[in-house]
Amino acid sequence: MSRIEPQNEVQNMLKRIFIQYASPNKQSLNIRLKKYIDLMQDSGIIDRHLTVKQIELIFCGENKHRANMNFDTFLETLPRIIAEKFPTIYKNSPGEALAKLLQNHFWPLYQRMNEDNRNELPEVDDECINIIHSAFNGFRTLYGSLFPWELRKDLETDMVMNRSQRTFHNFVKEFDICPTLLTKNQVLQIWNDIILVHSDQILPAVELLPDPNLEQGQILTLSKFIFIIYLIAEKGYEQDANLEQSPPSEKLLVLLERLELSKGFVELSGSVRNITILPSQEVIHQVLYPETEDIDEFSHITEEEEEKSADAETYGLDVNSQTVAKLEEYFDKLQHIFQAYCSFGEPMNTSKMSGSKLVKLMRDVGILKITKADIANMSIRSSQSIKSDGLLTKVDIDIIFTRVSDKRINNGRLDFKQFLKAIEQVAHRAFPNENLDNAFLHVVSEYIMKLENDWNDERGVNSGYIRNLMEMLREPDVIETLNLVHKSIIYFYRFYSNSLGLMNFENFLRFTRDFAIFPDLIAKSKLHRFFHTLAGIHAQTEQPEMSVSRSSYYELKNDASEDVIDEHLFVESLALVAAEVLYKEPEPTPVERICFLMERMSQSEGLSKVLIENGHNRASAGECKDILVFLKARYPEIFSYGSEQKLGFGDILADMNQQEMGSID
Repeated sequence: MSRIEPQNEVQNMLKRIFIQYASPNKQSLNIRLKKYIDLMQDSGIIDRHLTVKQIELIFCGENKHRANMNFDTFLETLPRIIAEKFPTIYKNSPGEALAKLLQNHFWPLYQRMNEDNRNELPEVDDECINIIHSAFNGFRTLYGSLFPWELRKDLETDMVMNRSQRTFHNFVKEFDICPTLLTKNQVLQIWNDIILVHSDQILPAVELLPDPNLEQGQILTLSKFIFIIYLIAEKGYEQDANLEQSPPSEKLLVLLERLELSKGFVELSGSVRNITILPSQEVIHQVLYPETEDIDEFSHITEEEEEKSADAETYGLDVNSQTVAKLEEYFDKLQHIFQAYCSFGEPMNTSKMSGSKLVKLMRDVGILKITKADIANMSIRSSQSIKSDGLLTKVDIDIIFTRVSDKRINNGRLDFKQFLKAIEQVAHRAFPNENLDNAFLHVVSEYIMKLENDWNDERGVNSGYIRNLMEMLREPDVIETLNLVHKSIIYFYRFYSNSLGLMNFENFLRFTRDFAIFPDLIAKSKLHRFFHTLAGIHAQTEQPEMSVSRSSYYELKNDASEDVIDEHLFVESLALVAAEVLYKEPEPTPVERICFLMERMSQSEGLSKVLIENGHNRASAGECKDILVFLKARYPEIFSYGSEQKLGFGDILADMNQQEMGSID
């Protein structure tokens, strides 16, 4: 037996235990202190020799007092646990101490977990099985197109796992599943339950195959992929007012139709001909109209709907010309709102709106009904600001989007004309007893225009994502850090600012390039968004008579002189950039992020460039040419890099494995 195999077996066992107690967070798994203690109690590790208090100290010490612990850090707590629990054995043989911990505590817990998990997976009813069998060829084609590496036998398991997980998360996004039907945490939980916890074959999943011999794949197998789609239908519509009481088969049909209308499926259809994941008309008829044998009596309805869909591109508004004339006063603002939501998550897209963004818009203006599940997934602040008593459900908005959009153009997305048509359809559904003209104007003026007013109130910070980042800047410890950054960077800022002490985007980009920020750490499009959001704040502060709705948040300006930031907003821009840098788990705190960014900048060519061009002039009082001196004095622990090495989990595991090999020999 090789050394690698038992190491992988031990780590896989520990990871499955970790997953059982962890909570998903931003596409990663973390365990909090309470759950960590629960794990130690359930495994019998906590006793009179190793108390809860000692476990708390181990958790906080290894996790550097952060709230969430990832799996790698969890492994590094085990050497400290065995050192405390088996001090004599650990001193003589760390590997033997680890083996005792695994054998006496983790292995029994793992076996109990497996027994409990066997009965947790739902059974799939016969109607859903018939639907999937009917559309099986489409599922198999979709699976092979998305996960071709799963079909290869020459790839390492870890590589297949990582690629499949990344592609799966892209799949739920591109196929309009997340975040409209499920949250990121729910998606991650499904992945963990099906792929990590149940790493072996799943019987309910295999039953979805017409023949068990048709199974494919290594990690995310074909049967598990189809089973996950079934689970998405169940979980995605369980809180939906229109579908929560519907049988699983109807939910599955609605989901499959939704997937076929998604951006991801439309793009895939361009390269894979005649792909469909919808079952045959006979199966659909059996599910939706079990009491009716004649399928033909419903066929003309489908044909009429298809004709309406085909005419969607040229179909104008149903309201009269007077209403259109009244609507013209809102056109500019409507177009701004349309562009803003198109560009949400896609900074360069200002002309095509996806279904998920239409749902988001309707939620933000209060038209969409918010379920208890939606509120539970929101932050406290967001849930307080959004009313739950809306007018329409997600299904209503999805139906409107489907009717107005055209899969053959714009990749199934809405252009501005179709967006107006969608608003008209929303008005008709929301106020069915009112005259369409009055309802349409009412929705535009009283609901959609709320966004424009909110943006004015927020002084130009029109991106919810940026608003959330800027909330971080209000924390007292971050404010203190930014004051130190201001003292450290002001000398260099003035080199790039104009005679009024202001910086335009061109010079802002020069600074980020000279100081190794762009393109190393962040894309130009995101820098552009950060800068113009902050410039909007500056413009509103300096020129209160300017209307935010007329400022250019949605397109680039040829004349950048009107878009400037001052030294304080510049420092805030550095904090926003620091928040965007990706780190391995555990993620640094906001203060650590800012310090790490400043350290990176201190190693760039920007400092020497400015100093040389300034002729090494002496800085004014309160200014500094060493951009780290104030930060190092305040946060020595962040900049200290100790060389002392401790015995890690990997070392002890290798020692344990070596002892096992020696005993075999």
